[in-house]
Amino acid sequence: MDGHGDDTGTLRRLVLASMVLLLALLAALLHPLGWVLAGPALAARLAVAARVNRLAGRACAPIWLLPLADLLNFGTFIAAQAARTIDWRGASLTMQPKGRIAPTIKAQ
Repeated sequence: MDGHGDDTGTLRRLVLASMVLLLALLAALLHPLGWVLAGPALAARLAVAARVNRLAGRACAPIWLLPLADLLNFGTFIAAQAARTIDWRGASLTMQPKGRIAPTIKAQ
């Protein structure tokens, strides 16, 4: 191994820490005790980001921007769930039932 064998586990921890942070921030908005969850969740997210930076050998983004980036990425994820068509390399594709992808048929 080249010292980067834990990349998959780190990615899983990154995703988990991001989701826990977002849920904790939501809880903080809904109830004052939610801030009790937000502190440790933010600490876990920053610790995972520091680990990723060490594995990458450089800082991927300023640490203080991570919560904002997580919120924007989560918004993009939610918006993508509502999309039924996508343009890919000049072709228009439509999501079909059961996850199938088919070319979009244009009405004439």
